[in-house]
Amino acid sequence: MFIKVPNQNLNFLVIVILYNREIDESETINSLIRCKNVFHEKDYIVVWDNSPNAQDSFKLNRIKELFKNFHYKHSGINQPLPVVYNSIIHSFDKDVDYVNIWDQDSTFSIDYYESFLNSFKNLDEIQIFVPKVFNGKTLESPGFFFHFKGKKISKGKCFGIQSIKNKVAIMSGIIISYDMFFSVEFDERLRLYGVDTKFFKDAGRLVDKFFVMDYSLNHDLSIYDTNENVKKKIYRFKDFCYSTLVICSKNLNLFILFGFVFLLYKSVQNIFRFKDFRFFYSFIEGVVDWYKISYQRKA
Repeated sequence: MFIKVPNQNLNFLVIVILYNREIDESETINSLIRCKNVFHEKDYIVVWDNSPNAQDSFKLNRIKELFKNFHYKHSGINQPLPVVYNSIIHSFDKDVDYVNIWDQDSTFSIDYYESFLNSFKNLDEIQIFVPKVFNGKTLESPGFFFHFKGKKISKGKCFGIQSIKNKVAIMSGIIISYDMFFSVEFDERLRLYGVDTKFFKDAGRLVDKFFVMDYSLNHDLSIYDTNENVKKKIYRFKDFCYSTLVICSKNLNLFILFGFVFLLYKSVQNIFRFKDFRFFYSFIEGVVDWYKISYQRKA
């Protein structure tokens, strides 16, 4: 069935991050294929593959044929997401109006883009658009973020124009005006956690509002993966500690102190929950990493 292209006046840069996933098995890639009639010759579809091995050339070429302007990038190095985002955005700086970011396992329909375009018609001054993201029946994004701790937003209040103050949204599914990137970049000190939170904090210095679209994604967030082994949880906790302190570091010293106390409490909580003292060492390593990048660089 042919689906009419909703709009050809806006040029998208669509970024998809892959990691250890076959390109034809990615829910996001398959969703984009179903939405391919949305895109025209001035839209860019960029797949950045952080996997150790490149994709099979036959599968890759078959997908390339479906899009007018498809780019695949692979270096064999698992680059931090902020480095990837900044690199792609600044290399496609011609005729791009909006940047659309996805992870590899998001499922969506053409209604997602129609929702954006319908919102954009009356809100061309808004520079950030996000969908609602659920984990099961729980609304996970957007949400509140106060200094170093998040809080959920009531479902009934999560639609339309929102104040950006103390708010955060998951990066997957976000649409950002390209003009913002003349003043804001993704913080390349971050690696895994905190990328979205830091971006919203930085964006909040430029804009005071963002828009929650009338579209919902259901996302199985990795932080809730009960099947994950303890070793991986410890690694993630280290990065969580590090990123939390990076995000707090522009606040008053008092808030950094509260951040330390909060993270120490979380490490003790994890020690009892998983019966593994390595969570405390992970906390210390995260603090040391933050200190090195925050203070030794200044010296």
